[in-house]
Formats: sequence, structure tokens, C-alpha cells
Amino acid sequence: GKYYEKLVLMDQRGTGKSTPITKQWLEWKFPDLFVLDATATPTTLEDSEEYEKVQQAAKVASNFMAQFRADNIVLDAEEIKNSLLAVSDTDDKPYGCALGQSFGGFCLMTYLSQIKHPPKICLFTGGIAPMLTPVYDVYHSLWQRVKERNLQYYDIFPGDIGMTKKIVQTLVENGPVKLPSGSNLTARRFLQTGLALGGSPATFTRLHYLINSAFLDENDASPVFTRSFLKAMDSEHPF
Repeated sequence: GKYYEKLVLMDQRGTGKSTPITKQWLEWKFPDLFVLDATATPTTLEDSEEYEKVQQAAKVASNFMAQFRADNIVLDAEEIKNSLLAVSDTDDKPYGCALGQSFGGFCLMTYLSQIKHPPKICLFTGGIAPMLTPVYDVYHSLWQRVKERNLQYYDIFPGDIGMTKKIVQTLVENGPVKLPSGSNLTARRFLQTGLALGGSPATFTRLHYLINSAFLDENDASPVFTRSFLKAMDSEHPF
């Protein structure tokens, strides 16, 4: 039967060897963007010089990051296709097959909607963007789903309500805690651990053990985070 002779694994913009975007890289490229990282309540510093630096750096960084969107990624893919296949400007024949997983699926949707002659076959293994639904409706539905999963979790582990509040309160009152990697654990970053609630019920148990491993002594007036908890938090959000 028919088959493809070449397989191209593309490091899209922001990944692999194509200017990978990590927090460490952003800290190197836009140092002013993180000058408030060690501040417990940066919102109280809106009139400070440091806050102004962050605002300016955010604008510059946003303009730079806009170059890593799917519309530019598919243009890169077109350049690769044209270079490998030596396609002429007058040739309107669709070529090959493209595979999209997760964000790659969003890129394929962009390919199909913006490129005049996209690949002949597009295979989606995830990442199909909502096309016929307004964005507000999508996020409203997401909000309800997130709420349901949180309530489901706390129905199973009601004792974690107090522990979660205690962790957040400690981080807000005492400020960020340094993680083994050198980054900071803030209350906001801890709450992002709730991303795990979008997984299977098995992730509920893992999150439960993580929350309950937070303190050396949860009843202490000045609770201290355990090293195992800080190490686990470091690996929760490797991106």
C-alpha cells in the first residue's frame, strides 16, 4: 500500500531547539519581569518603581511572545515543507500528512483555516479547538466544570479544606518560599496544583497526600514546610 518515505518531527517555536521558552529563559531575557517574585503582596506596590519595571517588561515580553503563536508556527511548517519537497509557487497540489497532538491540534486547525494548500491529510490526536462556540460560553462551561471538580474533591477529603487554607495563609502572610530549583512557591502557584483535578480520580489521592505532607507540624503557630513537600511542588509545574 501507499506509505510516506519521510517523517519530519518539527521543534515548533518555543520548544526543543527552536528557542525553548522556560521561566529560566524568560528571567534571562526579561529580568525586570520577575523583580516582584519575592514579594508576598505585589498588588500593594502598584505605585513603586519596581512595579513600573514589571509593567514595561510585560509589554516587551508580550510582544516577543506573540511571535510564538500558531499562525507563525504553520508558516514555519510551510517553509520546511517547501524546502524538503521543492514545491513551486504555481503548484497547488496538497502534500503529505500532518499529525497534531495537544497544542499541535490547535496548530493543525490554524493550518486548515489559514494556509491556502494545507496537508492532504491532517490527523488529530487531541487539541481540537471549539470552532462554533463563542469563547465566553467555552470559559463559562470550563468555570462550572472546575467548580464541580473542586466540590467533588472536598466531598471526598473534607479535611483538606482547612489544610489548603492554612498553606495559602502561610504563603500570603510570610511571603514566597524558595524551592529546591531556586524558583519561588507563592500562594497562587500552589493553587495551580488544582490542575490535577482535571485528571482521573486517582489524581485526587495523590493531591490529598501532597497537601497533607505540607508541614512539619501543622499545629505549630509558625508552621514550617517539609522538604518533601517543597520538592514535590517543584515538580508539579515543570513548565
